[in-house]
This record gives sequence, structure tokens and C-alpha cells, in this order.
Amino acid sequence: MKKRFIYLLIGSLIFTGVSSCEVDEIPETSMSDANYWNTVNDLKMAANFFYTTLPGLTSDDVAEDVWSSYGYSNSGSGTGISDGSRATPATSGDYNYYNIFQANKLLENAPNVIEKGGTEKEVNWYVGEAHFFRAMYYYEMFKTLWRRAIDNKNIIAR
Repeated sequence: MKKRFIYLLIGSLIFTGVSSCEVDEIPETSMSDANYWNTVNDLKMAANFFYTTLPGLTSDDVAEDVWSSYGYSNSGSGTGISDGSRATPATSGDYNYYNIFQANKLLENAPNVIEKGGTEKEVNWYVGEAHFFRAMYYYEMFKTLWRRAIDNKNIIAR
């Protein structure tokens, strides 16, 4: 009986020691640049965000991977982007650099993916998307600035 008790005690101590080993895993709720930019799929996920910023396209559309079938559709969304019925607000968040920041992050971290085994052809695909969207975001900001300049000129001329 004493032998059995000693074996159980030793076994439980060993099991407790093994199960309390420190495991270096990254929590799923906190991501950083150091642990995100590893694969081409990470670049793809980051580039998919850009499509959610297009008029008439939501994150659900990107998640369903139906970009080619919806395009710039305004049906059902009620936003009226391309039909000319959208009025410019008095105060605007058009100078939000968040999307440009996201494009720059992808461009900055793309070489890391190549170093970690991603093919240059695949990485350059998403780099090209980031360049396009960054240019588009700057162009949208320029259009807003231009509209405001024209409106101010018309106000002063009156």
C-alpha cells in the first residue's frame, strides 16, 4: 500500500511539473507586426481590407470572395455614391490617413514575407494592390481638397 502511495505521489509531481511548462504562444486577441507578417496569406488578408473601402462593397462581400460579381454595386446599400445624390457634408472625415497608413504597413512589411519563404511573384501581387489603393486614397483626398477650393472660390466671388 505504501509503495502504491509513493508511486502515485511521484507520478502526480511529475505530471504537475510537465503540465506547468511555459508555452510561448501568442494570444489570438493581440497581434503585432512582429508576429503577423509571416506568410503570403497574411499579405492577402491585409490587402483584402482595402476592398472594404470601395463604395458599395462591405467586409461581408470580401469575406465571401465575390468581388468580381458585385463590383461597384450600390443596390441595396442606400448610399447613393455613384448616382450623384450624395451631398458633401459641412464637416468631413475625408482627411483620415488610416487607409494610407494600412497600405504603407503592407508595403513596409512585404520584404519580411519574402525573407520568411514567400515567393517574390506572390508578394509583388499584393504590393501592387497596396500601391494602387494608396494612390486611390490620395486621389480621393485631392478631390475633396479641390471641391472645397472651388466652393470657397464661389463663396468669395458672390
